[in-house]
Amino acid sequence: RWLADGVPIPGADGPVYVPTPEQAGKRLYARMTAHGPGAPPASAGIDTRPIGAPFVPDYQALSRPEVLGAPAVGEVMSATSGTWTPSGAVHVFRWHADGAPIPGATGPEFVPNSSHVGVRISVTVLAWGEGALPSSATSAETGAVVPPRANSAEPP
Repeated sequence: RWLADGVPIPGADGPVYVPTPEQAGKRLYARMTAHGPGAPPASAGIDTRPIGAPFVPDYQALSRPEVLGAPAVGEVMSATSGTWTPSGAVHVFRWHADGAPIPGATGPEFVPNSSHVGVRISVTVLAWGEGALPSSATSAETGAVVPPRANSAEPP
């Protein structure tokens, strides 16, 4: 018979028991009773340390995020989130110039301005949600941002 903090666990009366998340932080106790011919029943038990919290995996990037589009002033660059496991994560984007966060650049698209000429752009994607711990992955850097093309105007 198995008990959690002294309370019998329903259905847990076999020689092996796998704790459930509800037992996190509780002490398990196994009580055994031996029966034999010509001898009175004998009982013994074993106590455990408190059960740890259930294992929760990190989100893991199966493929890195990618930056799509030309690294040029006024050109829209977009990011893919990459592929993550487990599925179902919410993705948050953070753009970087030469590895430093770009203030306010937190969406799936980014448009470089003249202050970005000569820097390399990357994006970090944070995956978070139910069922796994948050994790992040960063894209490869682009080539250096170039000035605007003659036929395009830099956004204000």
